Amino acid sequence: AEIKEFDAGQWFNEASPERANPEFAGLRVPTLEEIFQRYGQAANYYIETKNPEADPGMEEELLRLIEEYSLTAGAETRRQVLIQSFSQASLLKIHGINPRLPLVQLCSWQLSSLEIQIAMDTISSYAVGIGPWKGSVDAGLVEAAHRAGIDVHPYTVDDQDEMEHLISIGVDGLFTNFPGVLNAVRDSAPVSRTD
Repeated sequence: AEIKEFDAGQWFNEASPERANPEFAGLRVPTLEEIFQRYGQAANYYIETKNPEADPGMEEELLRLIEEYSLTAGAETRRQVLIQSFSQASLLKIHGINPRLPLVQLCSWQLSSLEIQIAMDTISSYAVGIGPWKGSVDAGLVEAAHRAGIDVHPYTVDDQDEMEHLISIGVDGLFTNFPGVLNAVRDSAPVSRTD
């Protein structure tokens, strides 16, 4: 309810005058349910449980919405819905409710490649992927994750050279604020696991 009070379009116009558009004024941030209502099964979703400790029941409500909008089967069989969190407890709670849902363990930027590799067996027991900070990702981490059968989706990669490097060492996806740059890099890169 608090987020719905904010004018996200006006904020964007003020923060990014080079991309401002008067029609953006008055735009509101949609709720997850509004997103599901608009796109339903026609889209794929990558959802993060943020600060679940402050909002008890968040996981149950998320799974209720996924079920209500008939997304559970697609999540289980073809990863139509991925759920990520920095909170291992949140992911374990979801895994306990439905162990077939694909989960991604986000990793703090403070963790090194070696520290994440040490946790790989534990993470692979409930998650299909890891989301490490881009600076923690090296070839050893990617190899360890793939040996454990999980994907690597680093965050937040906005630099073209970093994109090229991470793709070259075999990451399976990545988060960026510049998907157009990533698409151009991906389309010019040799075929790899990311395709």
